[in-house]
Amino acid sequence: MSLDALAVAWPEHRIASHADGLLVVDKPPGLPTHGGARAGDDVVGRIAEWLGPAARIGVHSRLDVGTSGALLLVTDPRRNAEVAGAKERGAIERTYVAGVVDRGLPAAGTLEHRLVVGGGRARVVRRGGLVARTRFEVLERRAGRALVRLWPETGRTHQLRVQLAAIGAPIAGDPLYGGEPAWRLLLHAARVRASSLALDVSVAEPGDLARWVRGEAWRLAVGGALARELLDRAWLRRSLAAGCTSYRLVNDEGDGMPGLVVDRHGDFVVVEPGTPELVQRAGEVARAWCDLGALGAYVHPRTAGAGSAARGDGAAAPAAGEPAPGEFVVAEHGQRSYVELGRGLATGLFVDQRETRLLVREWCRRWLEAHDAPPRVLNLFAYTCAFGAAAALGGARTTNVDVAARALQRGRAAYAANELEPSGHRFVEADAVRFAERAGRRGERYELVVLDPPTFGRAGRATFRVADDLERLAAVCATLVVDGGRLVVVTNHRDTLRHGLRGLAARAVERAGRSAARLRDLPAPVDCPHSAFSAPAPSHAVFVDFC
Repeated sequence: MSLDALAVAWPEHRIASHADGLLVVDKPPGLPTHGGARAGDDVVGRIAEWLGPAARIGVHSRLDVGTSGALLLVTDPRRNAEVAGAKERGAIERTYVAGVVDRGLPAAGTLEHRLVVGGGRARVVRRGGLVARTRFEVLERRAGRALVRLWPETGRTHQLRVQLAAIGAPIAGDPLYGGEPAWRLLLHAARVRASSLALDVSVAEPGDLARWVRGEAWRLAVGGALARELLDRAWLRRSLAAGCTSYRLVNDEGDGMPGLVVDRHGDFVVVEPGTPELVQRAGEVARAWCDLGALGAYVHPRTAGAGSAARGDGAAAPAAGEPAPGEFVVAEHGQRSYVELGRGLATGLFVDQRETRLLVREWCRRWLEAHDAPPRVLNLFAYTCAFGAAAALGGARTTNVDVAARALQRGRAAYAANELEPSGHRFVEADAVRFAERAGRRGERYELVVLDPPTFGRAGRATFRVADDLERLAAVCATLVVDGGRLVVVTNHRDTLRHGLRGLAARAVERAGRSAARLRDLPAPVDCPHSAFSAPAPSHAVFVDFC
């Protein structure tokens, strides 16, 4: 078996109906209907691949990226005109269900507004615009929240979202229109019906809408339902499978599964339960992954005091399936790294910084091309030197600094795995803070500095705490970067992220007496989604480009 089996073009359980050239899919939240950030990585692109090279998909309606449920597509071009005509006449009836704020919402009624669209959002106007009309009824009420069924009679951009917000009942998970916190936009297309097309298809409402209305916490499913939930999350990362064998399959609150993180490394997975209940049931999750194709699944809890079953050599045994090799190579965008899964959460590679490493590599390559000289890169708190190897692949001369000799040894092995001659680079066993301070006093300069400290670290008697020391150290690092160079600051410290890593970096630059041409936050990668309301991303990076 192999986890590559998860890279299907479209899972069968999300085909609601396919007959006579009309296809209704059950769209998952998180996947755009058309025009995703990656070419073809959207509903239309994946369905076209599922149908084969001769497929011609007609798209006559769309669902917002956070909306789930029934989406009608045309797979026989001869039916496009018929479907377009039915839509124009208003003969295609769509039914939605939404979780909304309840501030005295009537039991039923009709909403009618005039809407104009601009700047990526719709707004209600008194004159002009286009008429939007929606019928609704309340299905359930609980403590200021309601579950509402909706029948839009027109099809305007963001119609349901803006109309509900206009009457003080915004949809949960919708920051654009003032919705309350939820992991995603709690809007579901439950049914599409058109008698003239001989079409009537319903898609079951997912449980997250009713749970939010009732104030109930998410609970791990069982059996086949659990496997489908895991598959749905992993399948959204399908675009990564072509070039990466190490990435995140489930990302905590950002995937609507709070407390659960699952990473893929080759054909093995690491399950990281973060609550006592998930720790107790982590074996079920591990077995479900093996049923989905993993060769083995490890459980490494993120809760205090939880342990892992250990073999005689001190390494944890897999919770399901077969053991992974002691160390083995995984790939991401052409970069190879060693991972070790049996020794806790420190596998040797933090998958949530994959895209940051790629950008570091590309920046070094551009510098080399522009200056005809390799950039000098300082990688502080280097761990297994993944950032250093990325920079070296871009043509840089690197200095990797870490207090742990074994981590640097693994870093040298990673360089060798990428056919990089380790002797052309430095691996310094030292306290990263003291190294940076001494480098400043010596007048050393680098084109790129990567600062990726642990939340807490100790070197001899010295300690480092992100909450207390990151800004000061970032200021020291800012003095080490040449004009036109770059500082990359990375952290997974949630309090720091909550208060703003970008603001911290800006203060550090000012503290160093430097001027930044640009400070840029990196968007969350596809495998580490987070909503506008969720806790900060597992880790985050800010790029500081100097004048």
